[in-house]
Amino acid sequence: MAGYFPIFVNIEETRILIVGGGTIALRRIRTLLPFAGKITVVAKRACEEIRILAGEGKLVLKECPFTREDLLGQEAVLACTDQREQNDEIYDLCKRSGIWVNNCSDRQKCDFFFPSVLEHDGVVIGINAGGENHKKVKETRMELEAYFNGKEEMNDGNDS
Repeated sequence: MAGYFPIFVNIEETRILIVGGGTIALRRIRTLLPFAGKITVVAKRACEEIRILAGEGKLVLKECPFTREDLLGQEAVLACTDQREQNDEIYDLCKRSGIWVNNCSDRQKCDFFFPSVLEHDGVVIGINAGGENHKKVKETRMELEAYFNGKEEMNDGNDS
């Protein structure tokens, strides 16, 4: 396989389900929030920041165990629990239902990967290494941030 095709899509109206309420789920939520308007989180117990986001109306939180009925009407699902078996079950259910799924426990069981997202002056950049080299992605993001920050400093007060 040649790898994953980078694609930018409008997800403002896409119904996205995140199963899990811990650190990985929170990272995914933070990445999605500027772009997605219909996020639901199902978790036995969600971290405090996810609860706060729900209280602010930025997402819907259901603190209860996941059931297959939670998939009804969803268009994309992120399986972000700390239980590999449950993430695999969610993956299988999504595949049978034609729902795009990202399984945080197994990069082989992902229809899409989460990029590191950098936004600068209206330009959105997604950085990804096929789920394999997170360190390289982080280094690349830091290099791009440094480039953009340096470029802004060069432009400050130097209008000719």
